[in-house]
Amino acid sequence: ELYNASSFDVSLRHWQWTDGQTTVPLPDTVLAAGHYLLLVPAASTTAWQPYSPCIGLTNWPSLNNETDMVWLTGPDGRNSDSLRYQSQWLGTPARMAGGYTLERVDLNSPCQDN
Repeated sequence: ELYNASSFDVSLRHWQWTDGQTTVPLPDTVLAAGHYLLLVPAASTTAWQPYSPCIGLTNWPSLNNETDMVWLTGPDGRNSDSLRYQSQWLGTPARMAGGYTLERVDLNSPCQDN
């Protein structure tokens, strides 16, 4: 999920999302100021559309369950944001087994993995 915390619209043309092994270019679309956009596998786009504006991406990265690192890079190739996540963040063995997601609590603070 992307969120534009700025006061201006942002073109996603030439932006990329990567886990270090698979890099996915984002489509030429605009993320309006103060709005969200879900990034989902192309095959799942229809299922996600009732919940939020979304774009389906082909060549979806295979994210690891235990730990992984993801980056969002801008048109200049520099990291805009990143996150190294760990399943332990979910807290309990039942949650670590799957079916739960993580969220950023403070949308105005970048992750410290940049």
